[in-house]
Amino acid sequence: MNDRSGQVDQDSQTAYIYSSAHFANNVFVDGSLSYSHFNNDLSATMSNGTYVDGSTNSDAWGFGLKAGYDFKLGDAGYVTPYGSVSGLFQSGDDYQLSNDMKVDGQSYDSMRYELGVDAGYTFTYSEDQALTPYFKLAYVYDDSNNDNDVNGDSIDNGTEGSAVRVGLGTQFSFTKNFSAYTDANYLGGGDVDQDWSANVGVKYTW
Repeated sequence: MNDRSGQVDQDSQTAYIYSSAHFANNVFVDGSLSYSHFNNDLSATMSNGTYVDGSTNSDAWGFGLKAGYDFKLGDAGYVTPYGSVSGLFQSGDDYQLSNDMKVDGQSYDSMRYELGVDAGYTFTYSEDQALTPYFKLAYVYDDSNNDNDVNGDSIDNGTEGSAVRVGLGTQFSFTKNFSAYTDANYLGGGDVDQDWSANVGVKYTW
């Protein structure tokens, strides 16, 4: 089987709750809870030409908690150290393909801990127009477990270990409500290596 001969159709439903609190002493706390349900139908052609198919169902719960402090550097700059913890717990679904291949214990549990700092500075050109370059640096530790069993053989697909997250970008405000942004991010270390990725977008608020 290869990535050109296989297909997965996934239906999912997700509910998400988010809350944020900012206090007068510049401390902030953000929290979130999520629930997802996944239904996967998969099919593939094996290397010997045999067609196989199967289906799985699973549920996932997640949470996130982040706390930090906003240091103001005059009227235009900021430095924000923070700490966060998040978790994802996805139930397993043992299944058997039409060719009798058995996959057991497809559960996934992950706890991620992060310590980082965000920094930026705003250059104001007029009452509504401003340019804000920013930088992000964080240490990330992922304590994940993704053991499964394929035809009696145990396979560990976890990404446990430490990593460093780096990000930089800029935002330009054209008006009070309309702005454009671009950023680039990298995450690497341990079992994780996500190459630099870039985003460009516009934002309108009202």
